[in-house]
Amino acid sequence: MKRFQITEAEYEAIKAKEAKTKDKNISRRLRVLMLRYEGKKLDEITKMTNLHRTSITQMCRRYREHGLEEYARNKYQSHRWLLRQYRTNELVRWRMHFLSDAIAEIEGYVVQIEQNLCKTGAAQAAAALFIK
Repeated sequence: MKRFQITEAEYEAIKAKEAKTKDKNISRRLRVLMLRYEGKKLDEITKMTNLHRTSITQMCRRYREHGLEEYARNKYQSHRWLLRQYRTNELVRWRMHFLSDAIAEIEGYVVQIEQNLCKTGAAQAAAALFIK
């Protein structure tokens, strides 16, 4: 006896839902269910879909627990885009902090150079070079 079984009517409903959906993630999950119904083994499905065995068994379990409508809702989304945005914001903050430190350091050097030039009287000579 198979561990994952669905009826012919459930299979047809899954097939119809998969044909209607435009979301690739939902479509992939529904195809996994169809392949399991068609008698494909986990190893065959993993090769066909590039999903891990555990992911496939979790998909089948979620379908059994929640039913087709809830299963086909795209609530199992990744939050990678949030993580990317967070990392981007952190990188921007770090760069701004780094640049502000660099600018402050350069301004400090400019002040020191101006002070040294004033002490040596070379400021007037340097100004004359830039005026020409």
